Amino acid sequence: IQRLPFGIHASWFEVPGQAEGRAFCDRRGCECGAVERRHEGSLSRAVADALYMDGGWHRYEMSYQMWLRTPTSSGENHERRTEMIEAACNVMMSQQLLREYAEEVASRLRQQMLAAEERGYDEPEPCEMGIQGACKYFDAVLLYRRLLADSRALTISREEISATALPLDQ
Repeated sequence: IQRLPFGIHASWFEVPGQAEGRAFCDRRGCECGAVERRHEGSLSRAVADALYMDGGWHRYEMSYQMWLRTPTSSGENHERRTEMIEAACNVMMSQQLLREYAEEVASRLRQQMLAAEERGYDEPEPCEMGIQGACKYFDAVLLYRRLLADSRALTISREEISATALPLDQ
């Protein structure tokens, strides 16, 4: 079994019950079925954004409930199912991105943060003063801090954190 990044609780890496297909990610983007997501900006930001998995799960769970409440004969049933499958894909792409790249990104950002601290660029003032390179270092510090804070929230199980969480086998 692969170690989960950042000590994230295993429940966040469960495959959504109504998922179709698999998610695939590389350094440029992710895809799952008809859903594609490019890493606009950087792989580091994409990994940080993937840590908003609680929001992705909430969207999946809500779309699943809406799909269940929509009559099969309704014209909206297909649309609701499509929304649910897309939400499941978004969860799986976040999961895959974290599995593949979280440790690498965290290590790189940590090194940049340490370098920023050595140079005194871990506070906003050098960036605000226009010192060359200071903003790049400060951005890395902020992103690393965000990774740590957001991942900490996911060390608790989905069922404990989410009032809308479905039983883990749904």
